[in-house]
Formats: sequence, C-alpha cells, structure tokens
Amino acid sequence: MMKPHISSEKDNTFFKRRELTVTVDHERAATPSKAALQQLLAKQLGHDVTSIDIVNIFTGYGTMTSSAKVFVWKEKKVADLSLEKKQEQKEGEEAGKGAEAAQSETPTQTKSEEPATEQKTS
Repeated sequence: MMKPHISSEKDNTFFKRRELTVTVDHERAATPSKAALQQLLAKQLGHDVTSIDIVNIFTGYGTMTSSAKVFVWKEKKVADLSLEKKQEQKEGEEAGKGAEAAQSETPTQTKSEEPATEQKTS
C-alpha cells in the first residue's frame, strides 16, 4: 500500500499551477508507476486526474520511499496515464497480429548460388 505525504508545496501563479514534492512510502513494493501515483494523488487532493502531472519519481538505493515532483494544474489538462497504457497494450496486440499475418504471407526465399571465385595462378 502506497502512502503519499506532501513534503513541500509552492503556488506558482505565473504558470497557474501548484508544485508539490511528495514522499511516497511503498513497503515491500516496487517504485510506484506514474499512472498509479497520478490516480492516488487525484483521490487524495480531490482533483481531476487530468490536472495532475507527475514530472518524475526517484527512489534511493535500498530504500522503500520515493520522492516525486508533481504539478497540479489549474487550467492545463494533462493525459490520464492509466488510459494511455491501456491504449498502448491494445495497439501492441493489434500490431502483433498484423506481423503474424505478414509473416505467413511472405514466400520463402531460396539461397542463390554463390559466385565462383577465380583462382590466381603464379
């Protein structure tokens, strides 16, 4: 279970966003994905998923805590990362099916005869 804690918060009025530094405790689990952290912070902060931009996530060697830089936009909309991953999986499956069909349609090529080499006489 991930437990995010907001370490620092800065209001950037020029870019119309809040800049957060979030510490995430993830005991006995891998570094959380951007999509998972985006969903979790949207619930915790009470914002729409498309207004939360995960800039980066870093985990120290051997630790079970990560530090993430997050932007919460007031006007700009960002991609819902959980939906993008689902779309990529669908496209990958379709591409795999297309590649299999293309392989079955290509004729087998035969080896052409190798050119004879000339021997020099001394």
